[in-house]
Amino acid sequence: MSITQSVSCRCLRLSIGFLLVAVPHFVFAQQHTVESVAAEIARQHNTNAKALLDEMTASTSARAIGKNVIFEYVLRVKQGLPPSKLTEFQAETYKEVVPRACQVNVQNEAFKKGLYYTLIYRSTYGEKLAEFVVNKATCGIKQ
Repeated sequence: MSITQSVSCRCLRLSIGFLLVAVPHFVFAQQHTVESVAAEIARQHNTNAKALLDEMTASTSARAIGKNVIFEYVLRVKQGLPPSKLTEFQAETYKEVVPRACQVNVQNEAFKKGLYYTLIYRSTYGEKLAEFVVNKATCGIKQ
């Protein structure tokens, strides 16, 4: 397993863990806005962030901006990875994270109403390793 695969697999476990707040449809409709669900997902992620750290993951945080939950992961990787490794990491991470995120969110009422996720991976040196969005279009969910 290459470092890219190892990092990618770990990020899958990190990224999927908090992509769903179980809000039954009737409760969502009566008490929650999509924005409040996004804020709660970010809050839960940040509350549990220390449990997500390991030898590769230096830190993780989430914040909600409107209907978007932005997850940021800081990973311990070599500085100055070549473009080919970054491309590989982006592709492998996307391939592993997106199908699972879509599966987890297929019945999520907030997701159906516009909740979406931005996942950003950076190195401890501040270099962007990957960034992508998971939304209804990404998952092929119709209106």
